[in-house]
Amino acid sequence: MATKLNMLERDVDALTDGVWIRPDETLDIELLVKAKDAPYADAETMAYRKFLRREKEEGKIKSRQGIDSVLPSAIQRVQDEMMLAKLVLGVRNLVGPDGPITIQEYREMALTERFRPLLDMAREAVALATERRASDREEALGNSAPSRPIISAGDASQA
Repeated sequence: MATKLNMLERDVDALTDGVWIRPDETLDIELLVKAKDAPYADAETMAYRKFLRREKEEGKIKSRQGIDSVLPSAIQRVQDEMMLAKLVLGVRNLVGPDGPITIQEYREMALTERFRPLLDMAREAVALATERRASDREEALGNSAPSRPIISAGDASQA
């Protein structure tokens, strides 16, 4: 049987507007996330450069040292902050003591050790959005029989 082209095409919505993903099937939490793309990679590189400049200005590393001289946990923090700020756009079905958790609250909590599972869910959701194909979108909208389990029936237009 021939392979349909949409099986190889990235989901445009995941790249532009974002898609609702349920990163943990045991929970009702859904995240509106964008897929990683070339402009995101460029922005991440710029964030590394800014971070290195700050580290040099503060005397934490020498002027000739590069990213390999920085602690891996510090590099990971830059990656996590970028991902949360640029790719995680919304949250739903997550409630705290004062009501629904906002996306800003989610981002802040995800960077703490106490709420590390929120960061793990964000990473998973972004990975799923990045891998999402046009055929997956059609399946989610009910236009074809699913070839694999659908992560979320949500639609970015419901944001």
